[in-house]
Amino acid sequence: MTAIAVNDVCFGYKTQSILSQIYANIPESKIYGLLGPSGAGKTTLLRLILGRIKPHSGSITVLGSEPGINNPITGYMPQDTALCLSFTVNQTLIYFSNIYRMSQKKFHERKGLLSSILQLPGDNQLISELSGGQQKRVSLALAFLNSPRLVILDEPTVGTDPILGNSIWNYLHSCCREGVSVVIVTHYIEEAALAHMVGIMRNGKLMEEGVPNDLLLKYRETNLENNLNSGEDIDTSLFLNVWILLILIRKNFSKFLQFNVSFLIFLIPAFQALILCVLYDRDSIPIKAAIFNEEPNPQYSTRLLNSIKQVDAYYVQPVKYTSLSSAIDAVDKGYMTAAVWFHQNYTNALDARVEGAQDSDIDNKTLSESSIHLWLDNSNFLYANGLIDSLRLSMYELMGDIFMDKNMSRVEAPLKVVETIYAENSKLSDFLLPGYLISFMYLSQVSLSSQLLIQERKDGLFERSLVAGVGHQLVFISHFITNCLMSFIQIILMLFISFIVFQITNYGSIELILFLVMTQAANAIAIGLLISAIVDEGFVAVLISIFITFSQLFTSGAIFPFELVEPNLRQILYYSPIAMPTESLRNVMLRGWNLYHQYVFHGFALNVGTGCLFLVLAMIIFRRNS
Repeated sequence: MTAIAVNDVCFGYKTQSILSQIYANIPESKIYGLLGPSGAGKTTLLRLILGRIKPHSGSITVLGSEPGINNPITGYMPQDTALCLSFTVNQTLIYFSNIYRMSQKKFHERKGLLSSILQLPGDNQLISELSGGQQKRVSLALAFLNSPRLVILDEPTVGTDPILGNSIWNYLHSCCREGVSVVIVTHYIEEAALAHMVGIMRNGKLMEEGVPNDLLLKYRETNLENNLNSGEDIDTSLFLNVWILLILIRKNFSKFLQFNVSFLIFLIPAFQALILCVLYDRDSIPIKAAIFNEEPNPQYSTRLLNSIKQVDAYYVQPVKYTSLSSAIDAVDKGYMTAAVWFHQNYTNALDARVEGAQDSDIDNKTLSESSIHLWLDNSNFLYANGLIDSLRLSMYELMGDIFMDKNMSRVEAPLKVVETIYAENSKLSDFLLPGYLISFMYLSQVSLSSQLLIQERKDGLFERSLVAGVGHQLVFISHFITNCLMSFIQIILMLFISFIVFQITNYGSIELILFLVMTQAANAIAIGLLISAIVDEGFVAVLISIFITFSQLFTSGAIFPFELVEPNLRQILYYSPIAMPTESLRNVMLRGWNLYHQYVFHGFALNVGTGCLFLVLAMIIFRRNS
């Protein structure tokens, strides 16, 4: 009986031929040794047998089926250890036992047997802490964990001591007696003599195939170097196995919790919401002004300073100085935002100015002495304008009071706010919060997701998991679901801090806010996955993520009003992944609109549409680049 039949198989990349007219018959319940120097094509042949790639011509049958069909009952050990360094020994064994759907009883039986044969290290030891030989033992144990009918091993005894090597070969022969077929790649021809049959490959061809002792006489070599290459593609079923998907999600969470840097990135949105609420959720912000009052008996100046009005959150906080030069010096040194000088004749001059309000002949001296003189530091634009607005409103109120004191008609501005339709008494933090929720969720998930597929391809478990029956789709979808679940936790933390702890103003539905930010997170995850599917290096992905995020942060209206952007550019930037969703969320929180409003739905639609597009592109590129 034949376990593996290879008939006239050819394979190559573009113009380079790798395998040419390969014929091989690997018998059942036997050990087949495959020898050959580096570049002979051994690795490519193994990958063809495992279904990782397809031949250009010829055919292969494995246990009576096409390659890849029987991988769940095939044990595979690549040349490198193919282990996740952040897992413990027990976590690694459990991960694959779940993929193979082994019962607890069978798992513990197999684990105990393999531990005694291979002398496995302790369950709680991290793979990263093991020696090369110990990692090799764990890797070999995985190949036999599911009681396979076919085992494919690539140099299993390299890095092991001779006693363990003998133990491994004894175990292989005992497996053959139980009906297991074994394909073993080795560069030690004396070791291959322990196999039942040996095939020798050179330059992409199977030169000889026969009994070891006969070939030893013909090809007397002590060491035929072998290298394992990786990176091919595999055809996987589109059927989404829920069980394996849950195992992958669990693995993703386990790996995430072991990386402190990732955990810090995870906390960015909640931390930024906390910073916003602590620093900017203030009802009043004092602006210090150095006051030099030269009046000997101050009246109007005192009334003004005692009735300072607040505009938005800003108001003037007077600090008295004894001279004009010292007040100006305080502004020069950055201690004060402005120096304010009241002339010694300020009250009398202001009286004269009020009484002569209808007189166009008021002299310049009176106008100057009745004016408040400012020396302003405009480097902090917001503070400078807040100070001027506060003084202007305070002066307006004082002038009205003086007119009434003199039984004169009070001059009122011809302006009346009949009703505040939206967001009455809102503050700066109320305006900023929607942008913070959208932007920092976007930053966090793009940064995290942009590393996922890069790490997955470099992860030792990736190749082995694919051979065990885990498809690219399952790996991809597991990362998307994992990050969506983490996003949900992030959003709950942000909303709890904002609305429960600090009670930021909100007129909309909490459920709708959660839903909109969740769609933004899903869109960010899709963009991050697309980046990680295209890029091979983590630091490049980080740079791209930073560029994409920060270029939008200050041009999308998330922090600064979108109306400040030049009109022609605004029409383009409006469709960025942050701008429109920020406007939608702000309209929900500050205007109380629902999802069916045009200027709420458009942000949701943008996220869903672009997110689906990015996901499809990322999946296609991930399959090709894996």
